[in-house]
Amino acid sequence: VGYFHSAASGDAVDFYWQTATETSNAGFNLYAASDEGMVKLNDSLIQSKVIDSVEPTDYSYSAATSATSFYIEDVSIDGKTDQAGPFALGEEYGVYTSTATELTPVMYMPFVIR
Repeated sequence: VGYFHSAASGDAVDFYWQTATETSNAGFNLYAASDEGMVKLNDSLIQSKVIDSVEPTDYSYSAATSATSFYIEDVSIDGKTDQAGPFALGEEYGVYTSTATELTPVMYMPFVIR
């Protein structure tokens, strides 16, 4: 994960993250740190949009929680996991890369019939 941000939204927390690249990535799990330990916030795996990519990819998720410290876990297609955090509520981590595509010049070729 190249960028991570969480923001309170009523009784929920909105999560935003961006991967710089993804290699064999099945998806993500989000966890909240609590007095009882780590609590998984998503019911099922948050699916990767690309599995393999060298381009930045944006993700978001919302979960009902009163926690203020979070972790994100990458899950590969072979089941291996890698966890990052802790991330404090309201703080931004990493660098967000704009995913807006630049305009690409278009070349029109003449249509010739013989």
